[in-house]
Amino acid sequence: MDPQRALASPLMQRTLLLALVIATLIGSSARVGAQETLQDAKDQRDAIQQAYAENAAALDLVTAEDAEIVDALDRIEAWIAVQEAGLDANEQARAAAAQTERAVRAEADELQARITELQRIVAAQSVETYMGGFGGDLVLTTDDLNSVPLLKFLLEETTGRSNDSADVLRRLLGRQHDLIAQAENVSAQAAALGAQITARLDELDASRADAERIRLEIAKRKADLEAKADELVAADQEITSIIRSAEAEAIRQAAAAADQAAREAEARRLAEAATPSPAPTAVPTPTPAAVAEPTPGGDATPTPQASQPPADPEPTPTATPTAAPDGAPAFTWPVPGRTVSPFGNRVHPVYGTVKFHSGIDIDANSGAPIGAAASGVVLYGGWVSGYGNTVVVDHGNGFSTLYAHMSEFNTNAGAVIATGDVLGFVGMTGVATGPHLHFEIRINGAAVDPLPYLP
Repeated sequence: MDPQRALASPLMQRTLLLALVIATLIGSSARVGAQETLQDAKDQRDAIQQAYAENAAALDLVTAEDAEIVDALDRIEAWIAVQEAGLDANEQARAAAAQTERAVRAEADELQARITELQRIVAAQSVETYMGGFGGDLVLTTDDLNSVPLLKFLLEETTGRSNDSADVLRRLLGRQHDLIAQAENVSAQAAALGAQITARLDELDASRADAERIRLEIAKRKADLEAKADELVAADQEITSIIRSAEAEAIRQAAAAADQAAREAEARRLAEAATPSPAPTAVPTPTPAAVAEPTPGGDATPTPQASQPPADPEPTPTATPTAAPDGAPAFTWPVPGRTVSPFGNRVHPVYGTVKFHSGIDIDANSGAPIGAAASGVVLYGGWVSGYGNTVVVDHGNGFSTLYAHMSEFNTNAGAVIATGDVLGFVGMTGVATGPHLHFEIRINGAAVDPLPYLP
């Protein structure tokens, strides 16, 4: 057989058409399967994010660490993004369903008008047939049914079939019934989508409330950190003022003592200068017994006793000269332990806030004794906001040390102490999250890094 004629045969055409349909169905099934697989994966991802968000919302903000509440906020915000995307998709689907329903109902309404016209024609045809005046089938034109969509439908419905007007009317009524059913189905879908949207809005509002609650907690913690930082800055200024005031008072007292000693020495000198020296004692000269009177012109001249010069006044004690500021004492560690927080700016690991740390934090057990890092005089022992129970020791040469967060004191202001003497005990008073010693070295009241001065 001629290949061209074979291809043109109805059987071959139907075979090719079936193969094309099968191939199309297979491709469509593969695409549907892939779409279902992607949707399943998306649903699983959303379910995991929802579980994370629900766990985050149940977090106890009182006991949670900073990193935990920040992570909880991230989880909830991620779930909110999923919810908002799903809500948008529901809104779009509902809008599409509503548009489809309107289009289907409009088509059904338009079809109803054509059905009414066709029913009139069929009724007229029936009368004509009954009366014997009409014997042929009805031929419909766009003049009879002035609707291109309806004409298309009629052509599709009547191809290869009888175009009897009653049969066409039945098919039109069936089509109208299908359209109404489709509209009702789309309407039900839109209503279901509306219910989903309402439920999702309630869930979204709850998630947003959870997120806001955690944001407020984070804001509160940040504010607390800033307040504590401000408190420590004020405490640093207070300590600086205490040290400089104490140093100024020591200088004033030394100057006053020196002035008093000088006045006392001058007073003694003036008193000694105003006291008259005793009259010189004459040395008697033996006179012969026969001589009753001295020989005229022979006045005896007494030999005066040499007078002693006044004694020098006692030396006046003076203040010890101050050495250069770089003459640091031989400092030792006040407590054994590792440095858990160094000197300088500290960046919060969660919030990123920056706070200046004016000393070092030494890890130590609560109640451990704190020894003086060098000998000196206790300038201050008392409460300092932020520092808690605090001792400041003056070591001379402009150097002083500070010991903070003590649980209790073992010394008092004015005490003269030696290296290693117990000043107090480790605690966590003031701004502290656990027992440790906050230790500072200051030069002329200003904090410096202690580590270069420690062995």
